[in-house]
Amino acid sequence: CLGGDEYYRLSQIPDSAFFIYQGSHGDRGARRADVVLPGCSWAEKNGTFVNIDGRVQRSKAALTPPGSARNDWQIIRALSEICDVTLNYDSM
Repeated sequence: CLGGDEYYRLSQIPDSAFFIYQGSHGDRGARRADVVLPGCSWAEKNGTFVNIDGRVQRSKAALTPPGSARNDWQIIRALSEICDVTLNYDSM
């Protein structure tokens, strides 16, 4: 559904809070954010999902991520380097 990723408690986050958005849709959270970490959408990454019937489904990237969008794990891995925290993986 359209707007399904909208965080319903966004208005409860104080304006003074430093707000980081990680995602692909650019919803209200992205517009409110101080920093946006552009992530890939489900169509832009390989993955394993469980559908509404509880069936496991594999997907392959159908599109190239736009601009500087990255896979979620790559974003966390890059942040770990900036924070000087060692994560023992460089690929999935």
